[in-house]
Amino acid sequence: MSWNLTSLFVFRFFLGLGLGAELPVAHATLPEFLPKTARGRYVAIMEGLLPVGIVVAGLVTYFVLPFVGWRWVFVAESLPAAWLFIVRRNIHESPRWLEAVGRREEADRVMTEIEAKVSQKYGKPLPPVLEQTLVEKETGQAPFVELWSSDYWKRTLMLWIVWPACLFGYYGLTSWLGALLVGKGFAVIKSIMFVVTITAIGGIPGFLSATYLIEKLGRKPIVIVTTAMTALSAYLYGNAETLTTLYIWGFAMMFFTYAMWSSIYAYTPELYPTRMRGTGCGLSSSVGRIGAIAGPYVIGWLLTSSGAGAVFTLAASMFGIAALSVLVLGPETQGRILEEISQ
Repeated sequence: MSWNLTSLFVFRFFLGLGLGAELPVAHATLPEFLPKTARGRYVAIMEGLLPVGIVVAGLVTYFVLPFVGWRWVFVAESLPAAWLFIVRRNIHESPRWLEAVGRREEADRVMTEIEAKVSQKYGKPLPPVLEQTLVEKETGQAPFVELWSSDYWKRTLMLWIVWPACLFGYYGLTSWLGALLVGKGFAVIKSIMFVVTITAIGGIPGFLSATYLIEKLGRKPIVIVTTAMTALSAYLYGNAETLTTLYIWGFAMMFFTYAMWSSIYAYTPELYPTRMRGTGCGLSSSVGRIGAIAGPYVIGWLLTSSGAGAVFTLAASMFGIAALSVLVLGPETQGRILEEISQ
């Protein structure tokens, strides 16, 4: 409904507010419903569905735009947001969160409803509940203050390095790779179908691989390896000399990028207890936006002052710093229940 460029920017700003608030809520909520043997896999799948959405959005744009114009493309791509209202109304509040804030009767009621549905689905009573002595400790500290307490400061520091470093490298490179490659004669990268193709062929199997390996090998090694390989493949993509190598390294970059983000998104919410999981996820993502904003500006300045070689060296260094911080500061969370990790 925008009537000029300014109103388009204003509406896009509010779109960003909505998306920015939605993502941490989703990533904080889903792990609280899942068992330790599948938690990482399903959170990784949720994040990994992003390239599927990008492919669908690209296809809608490609086929609809020539016939109805850009306004109706926005209308068509707003429909999933309407569906989200229906989804949200049918999701229980997290029993873990209800218990953490002292609403134990509500927590018990929600668990009873879930147990009844599961028992009805499988046609038999649920097995006895194992005796569980681990509980989250109560604290009077504000969530932000507790993020930097003796129990959690290493995790917070790690995430506040990983998120801005990875977003700096990702947005810095993706913002300027187009200019670099068009300058080499690769005009094909301006094509919507090119973006859809490399995202589908590279990104989708990338996140599928991460969802499988994250429960087999653990969070830390997957985050470290995929971050390092994102740096290498992005460098080779930017230095491609032929269309064939452009596609090969483009696929590889999308493969490791979405494997990296799937594993980071699965890892982040596991590092905090329920009472501060939303705060920890939200602030990590927010701090990361500093890197997302700074990356294109710094990379653009470096490109004009020092050339493409310095650009890829800096981007690879940022991914390397992220991988190193996980190696040094990050605990392994594989196979542990959330209450155990929160100790």
